[in-house]
Amino acid sequence: MTSSTNPASVAFVIPVVHPEGAKVDDYRVVEAILRETVTSLLAQQRVRPHVVVVCHRRPSWSVDLPEVRFLLLDHPAFAANRNVVQVDKGLKYAIGIAYALAAWDPALVMPMDDDDFVRRDASAHVLRSLREGDGTEDAGLLTRGYHVVLRPGRDGRGFDVRAVFEVRQFHTTCGSCRMFHGDRLRALLFDALPELVGFGATDIADAEGVVRRDFLDAFLAVAEPLAPDHDGILNILGRHVEQERLELLPLDALPLVAKGCGHGNHDGPRAGEVHWHQIRSVRRTRRFLERFGLSGRATLRARPDPRAAFAGWRAAIKNRIRPVLRATLRR
Repeated sequence: MTSSTNPASVAFVIPVVHPEGAKVDDYRVVEAILRETVTSLLAQQRVRPHVVVVCHRRPSWSVDLPEVRFLLLDHPAFAANRNVVQVDKGLKYAIGIAYALAAWDPALVMPMDDDDFVRRDASAHVLRSLREGDGTEDAGLLTRGYHVVLRPGRDGRGFDVRAVFEVRQFHTTCGSCRMFHGDRLRALLFDALPELVGFGATDIADAEGVVRRDFLDAFLAVAEPLAPDHDGILNILGRHVEQERLELLPLDALPLVAKGCGHGNHDGPRAGEVHWHQIRSVRRTRRFLERFGLSGRATLRARPDPRAAFAGWRAAIKNRIRPVLRATLRR
């Protein structure tokens, strides 16, 4: 059980790709989906949510969400396409996590992608599960979740939710799959980067959210040499597979997270497409929006696509039949 001074709080840390990133077709899409992600995170129930966005420019809509802390990077080490994706994300996660721990001392910290969503009761569920664990877990591993097909809206604003699919082994398909004990993550981060100890929130970023150059210089001097270490903290934070260094508590009772797919601006190796070979079932789009704190928004609308739903049902049936056929043929 965590000893955080804020036992009912959660901090979400979101790294955002550089506007000139090689896999970014339209940065306006990135910022638009980010707003929906933040909306979902702020809808958490029974816990106090905090959101840190580590990015290169402040979205125009940020004035509407003063509760979100934007940390702005202006440093050659974060130039477009300078680092491989997981190192770029790992560095940004480390900065955002250090800030969140210093600012709020949360019970839970969740590294998030900028196009994913979290069920409204997810934090409370994970916090309760970790408290009931044996005390050795670093994080809860969210093994169930959805792939959500998003398409730009007909009016050029917002997105249509065309289909929602539950997938097998969600944690192998999406980086938004771990909620860490705040204290455990602090220990992991500071063990790898002891130079971060002693930096307060105001030492990391100024009142406008610009990450201070002296902090970045000190941080990068020790962090960048760790980038090649495949099992180091930066790569572990930046990826969601091969988590052997962590003690994880698999949580499979509920689908708690969702991955935004199909918008064409994803920096992952599969370009953010649905993992059709892992689909378990097709879910109702309106129910998804409600449970994930997104219902009633003018910029995110449930407009199901029958063709996508049919493809999902076909994939789900195929994925269920295939193991049976393989087992039969082995006999």
